[in-house]
Amino acid sequence: MKRKDSQEARFFNGIASYCGFNDIESVRKFYFAFIRHVINDLKVNEKVRLPLFGYFYKKRMKARTGRASMLRMGNPHLPSVQHDLPERTRISFRSYDALRDYFRNR
Repeated sequence: MKRKDSQEARFFNGIASYCGFNDIESVRKFYFAFIRHVINDLKVNEKVRLPLFGYFYKKRMKARTGRASMLRMGNPHLPSVQHDLPERTRISFRSYDALRDYFRNR
């Protein structure tokens, strides 16, 4: 849990220093407002484009049968528990080629 918190703090601190925010709470408000805006746009559209950066899009996952293998930890002789996972929609992000190339060539 501590690692997630430190990653989040580095992320928000980086945005604050790069964009000129005065405090982390302002960064948090901006970030979560941005995410809400993207989610609301995706309810209407298939893609949300961010110029020169990339795009968010909906990805439909088919219904499938999953296994709860975590229940077997410590006792490999237990049978694997199977359950049905319903069809669902995920949000994915794809960056533009120029952005990916920039980070590959650094």
